[in-house]
This record gives sequence, C-alpha cells and structure tokens, in this order.
Amino acid sequence: MTSRLPFILTPLPGESFASWFHAYARRLGVSVPDLAVATGMPPTPLPTGPGRWTDRLDQLAVATALPLTTLRGLFHPAYAAALPAHTPAAFMSACTPGNTTRFCPTCLADHPGRFQLAWQLRWTVFCQEHNQPLAETCPRCATPPTYRAPRSGLPPGACPSPRPDGIVRTRRGHAWCGADLASAAHPACPDPSASHRAQDTIDLALAQLTAPQTGQHARDTLTDLLVIAHHEARRHAPRAPQQRPRVEDLRVDTLTVAVTLLTDHRAYHGDDPLTALATAAGTGPRPRAVAPTWKTGSSQLSLRVARLRDSALRPLERLRHLTTLPVARPVTTGLVDPAVRRAARIPDQLWPSWTVRLIDDDAFEPYSFRAAAAVALLLPGSTLELRAIAPLINDAITPQPVAFQMGKLSRATRGGTQPLRILTELALAIDTHPIPIDYARRRRLLTTTDVLDPETWKALVAGQPLHNTRRRLGFARHYLYELLTGGNLAIAPQPYRLPEGERRFAYLKFVLGMPAPLSDALADHATTLLHNAGITNEPLHWEPPTSWINTQDWPGADPTHTDPAPIHAQLTARAPIGLVAATHNISIEHLRQLMRLHPLPAGQPLPPRTGAILPLQTPHPGPHYHHAGVHYIDLGWLHTQYVTSRRTFRDIAKEIGCSKGNLLRFAEAQKLPIRDRGGNKYLDYSGDPATLPEPLRSALIGQKSQARLRRFPVIARNRTLAEAAMELGVTASTLSTQLTSLEHACGGALMHRAHPRRLTGPTALGRALHQQILDHLETQP
Repeated sequence: MTSRLPFILTPLPGESFASWFHAYARRLGVSVPDLAVATGMPPTPLPTGPGRWTDRLDQLAVATALPLTTLRGLFHPAYAAALPAHTPAAFMSACTPGNTTRFCPTCLADHPGRFQLAWQLRWTVFCQEHNQPLAETCPRCATPPTYRAPRSGLPPGACPSPRPDGIVRTRRGHAWCGADLASAAHPACPDPSASHRAQDTIDLALAQLTAPQTGQHARDTLTDLLVIAHHEARRHAPRAPQQRPRVEDLRVDTLTVAVTLLTDHRAYHGDDPLTALATAAGTGPRPRAVAPTWKTGSSQLSLRVARLRDSALRPLERLRHLTTLPVARPVTTGLVDPAVRRAARIPDQLWPSWTVRLIDDDAFEPYSFRAAAAVALLLPGSTLELRAIAPLINDAITPQPVAFQMGKLSRATRGGTQPLRILTELALAIDTHPIPIDYARRRRLLTTTDVLDPETWKALVAGQPLHNTRRRLGFARHYLYELLTGGNLAIAPQPYRLPEGERRFAYLKFVLGMPAPLSDALADHATTLLHNAGITNEPLHWEPPTSWINTQDWPGADPTHTDPAPIHAQLTARAPIGLVAATHNISIEHLRQLMRLHPLPAGQPLPPRTGAILPLQTPHPGPHYHHAGVHYIDLGWLHTQYVTSRRTFRDIAKEIGCSKGNLLRFAEAQKLPIRDRGGNKYLDYSGDPATLPEPLRSALIGQKSQARLRRFPVIARNRTLAEAAMELGVTASTLSTQLTSLEHACGGALMHRAHPRRLTGPTALGRALHQQILDHLETQP
C-alpha cells in the first residue's frame, strides 16, 4: 500500500508534471527514481502526457494528498487525439509536446527549476505574467534546453545540455552545460501588447481544440496562424526555396504578425493587410488561386488569398473563391461541403428569369447554359473538385461544358464580371434563405407518376383552339415537368427528356402559342398532382427574389417589365419567332419566359402559319393549290402519289412547293401509311408513275433499279452472262445478281436457261419487260 509523503508540495499554476515531481524530490532530498518507487510510479523517464501512467495517478494522489484533477492538470491535453488523420505533419508537430522547451528567465528566477507545462508547446512564445517573450536557447551553449528536469548534480534551473566544456561534471565523467537559464535575456519585442494579445488568441484556440463544438474553428485558427507565420518568416529570407510550413516558423515575431493579420477586420472591407504576403509567392502569368504554400490553411484563408489574386484567375476559380464580391465574405463550411448542401435545395438548372437577367443574348444555348449555371451555384466556398460537383446536379453534366459556359459568360461584352458576382451572391443567399420548394422530392414524384394521361389531356384541350395530337400531348408532359420541377428538359429522365434539334424548336413554338386557358388548366392540373401526393405547403413554382442580390446593374433585361401586348399581336399574326425577338431587342429565351408569364389571351383560333399544309375540303381545280402562304392538298391525290405510285415525299413536296418535313408531318397527322426508311422502297422514276405498265413499275422500285433495267436488253441478246458482262464491262456474278433481283421484282423468270450458264432467249415476261424498257426508259434523260 502506498504511504503518504511527509508534506504536500502544491504545484505552481501551469506547472508541468516533470517539474513538480523533480521539485518534490529535491524538497524531500531523494532521487527521482526513489520518489517514483515510493509513490507507486514507474521509475522511468517522466512523460509529457498521462499515457500508461493514468492508472497510477490514483496512487500518487493518495501519496501526495493532492486532488486527482490537480494531477491530471499537470499533463498536456490530448491535442493530437483531437486532430483528424489528414492533419498536416507540421500542425501535428506543433500540437505535440517536443523534447525541448522555451522558458521565461524571469519565471525561473522567481521559481528556480519550475518549468511551465505550456513552454514545451511551440505555440507558446510569450509570458503573459511578465509581459515578455520567452527565451529559446541557453545563454551559454545557445541550444534549446531539453524538457527533462535537472540531471543529477545540476542545480535547479541549470541547462541540462551535454557539453564537453560544461560547468557541471559528474563522477562518471559526464559534463553538462550547467548555465543558469534565469540569466538569459528576453528576446526583443517591439510591441509587447500585440504579442500579449496574440498569445491570448493562441491559448484560447488551444483550450477549444479538444472540444467537439469548437474544435473545428480552433483547428482552422491555429492552421491559418501556422501558414501565415511561415510566410512571414520567408518574407525576411526571400531567397529561401518555397516549402510547406514548418514548426520552426512559430516564433514570437511571426506569430504576433500572424494573429494581427488573421484577426484584422479590414480584410472584409476591401483593405486586406494580408496582400503583401499573399501576392509574394506563386506569382506568374497565370498564378494559382491558392499557391501550394497556402493550401494547408483553412477554407476561409484560401478565400482571402484567392481574392488577392483575382485579376489573373479563371472564372471557375473566381466563383469558387468568391473573388468577384466587392468585399470579402466568410463562408461557413461545417461538416458538409457547401456544394452538397446547395445541390439538395435547387433545381438542376438556373431559374428562367435569372437566366434572362444574366444573358439576354441568343449566343447562349439556354439548356446548356442553365445546367452549367446550376453547377456554378455550387462552387462558391466548396472544396470539392468540379468533376465531383457536376454530378451533384445531374450525372449527364460534365465539367468541360461548365468551364466553357462560365468562360463565355465572363467574356460577354455586356456582362463582364457582373454575372459571376451575381451567381456568387445568389449561391451565398441560398445558404441562408429558406427555399419553399423541395425540388428533389418533386423529381422523385414525377419518376413514379404519369404526369398527364391521354384522357386528361383530351379533356384539357376540349374547346381550345388546339388540335389534340400525340405530339402535343408529349409537349404538354414536357411543360408540366418544367413547371413542377424547374428541371432541364435536355437532361431530364425519360419520358421527359427533350432531344436537341427540330423537336426542341417545335416545343418552343408550342409554349409560345399556348393560349391562356390551356396554360391555366395545366397549372391547375399540376397543383392537383401535388395535392394528391400530399404536397400542400409549397407553391407551384417559385424563383428567388432579386432582393437577395446587392446590385442594380443587371446584364440582361427583366422579363417581368416587358410589355406583352405588342408581342401577342405579332405572334397572333404568325410572325416568325426570331423576327419577334429581334423587333423588341430581346432573346428568344426572354420571349419564351415572357409567354410563360403572359400566355396568349383567349380568342379566335390562330390563323394557319406561313408554310402550313391543310386538307383540301372543297372542290377546287387541281389536286393541290397554294393560297395566302398555306398549302391545300387533296388527300386522295396524295394517297395515290405516295402509296400507289410510290413516289417519295421529296418529289411530291417539290411539286407542291412545300418543305419535305412539313409534308411528312401532315401525312402522319392524316394517318397516311408511311413507308419505312430505306431507298429500296421508293420508285426510281422521275416521270408520272401512273403511265408505267407492269412489270416495269415493280421493277423500278429500289435504289439503282434503272441501272439494272438498262442492262437487261444486253442480257437478252447474248447467249451467256459472261458475254453480256464482257460487253458491259462488269463481272458475270454482278449481272447474275441483278437478273435475279429483276425476276424477283417482276414475279417470274425473264430468261430461258438450257444450262445455268447458257441463255436461250427471254421468256414472254422478259419480252414484255424488254419492250416496256424500250418504250419508257429509253426516252428518259
């Protein structure tokens, strides 16, 4: 059982365990190992942390009659255990007690041999009791004293460094420096009050380092101080090579400057005192946003450094580091990256009115730009790479288009850097303002719900000046997907995805020509879908208010301030969309958003657009005619030309004077049996097919059919295919294949064969075909 010591030696405030234990041994007149054995402690070198001594502190508390909490206070807190695994080595070393120690000569003069616990940490550079910086080296041997307590034979407070010319010698021949550390002079300190404040800031951060609630903030503070102190140390040695921060950079002069620069509030009011240090390293024609020597700092420090390099940064880096803001603004990262938080709160494209106010220009493809802008909203303050951020919006988005669109936006002559600033401010506003729509929930809802069935669509368009077609039903589904989710149709899931090309332009015309009653009916239907899904506390559609942004200088126009009346008049008169936009000096995307806000008023059905095709309802001279820009076609004549005579839509459209695409869509709407794609299904004849007899008409179906027919007379007058091939300059196998194709098309044999290779003349069907070729094809050019 451990016995109690003769008297109690109370530790000095802030004293280390080794210093107190050795002082106890000196007062008792025993050696340190003997005192350790007497108190139940292992007779080994004294540790800087409890470690495996924890289970012995109870015995020591009994022997010394000191509270257990007092004994635990003699050891360093578990700083290293509170640091994450990816902590830089220099910062880990700075938070770990070393083998050497700084010291205050005045404190040692008052209490010889009594060392403070904090002196062993590289973060402690100033004695707040005596308002003096700590000494770092022995006044005689100029080496940092070790943390061990005085060796045998050394007086308290003597330097324990081994020296051949040491003052103290032992019987075993060892020599120690032995200089009185209390005689050392305090280092020079130009501003003791600033150094005092700096040490207070550091001590507060160290006290918060092990607390779960404040640990991250304390780590960021200390990490930034280490990085700034490193650059301050390098400023006085400009020729030294660039390297990572080192623990040796933590000195009273560098830390005093570092704390002053880090806590200076002028950094957020346009006059950052960190400018000289931040721009001294990594300069060049295109410097990095954050040089390697600054990368170990916190995200807040990275934002400040990048801001000072703004003039040479790429657009994506300017967004990420918030350099376009008029004043620096801190970003609260927390445990979840800002990009991840924002991605869960926004749609997969920028809101339409914001798009128009950023780029009222047809040089930007709206679907590509709006998806890229949504990714750009995730960048401010994020530490994730762009290739990891883009899939947070949609897996179909890749980094390259995002970089291209943002570069194009920054080069816009009317926008300059203002659009990047607007995107940055909007991203930060999303972090702090409520958003009334759960876009992710709505996207999940539409993947499992039929947004519009044919029967409901038929009821919606009843009485509307709009034909009920399957194509328009698909457009209405696209419209509802955009309305409900704010989603991008170019990257939407099936069946809502809208491919690039003619169909996308047709959808644009559908939206522009939608009458107000149908628009209201679709909005009511969308609201019903939400209510049926239990979503009753959200608006149907929403956009962030422009008051979130501290600017009045918008690159584009405001769609809500555009007068819709003259645009309605032009669209009602079937004016081309591009002409309408150009007349009012707005983009087509601006026009589209305006018509969403102000649909065409209810009234008379719209007149047929220029180039439209309609059925010929009343008797009229001729099978087709053109009047007032509209083509009228007799359906019976079209059926004869396309189905019976097997003419192509290209030939028929050329005769009518319309476009092939319009004629094809008209034929589909009239339920005309459309042939499959492929040249072998068309009649290869430029004249009137009705004048052709059989089997010549059937033989002319297919590509290069006329070439086959023109070779048949040569085959008919020769005795073998080889002789015919020699006359034509082709191979016998080619002629054999072509003859077989002709016989298959005509429905019977065309040549008599005495032998597979000998011909004895044409059959009756062959003679008829031969005569038809001479009568019809020989007259063709």
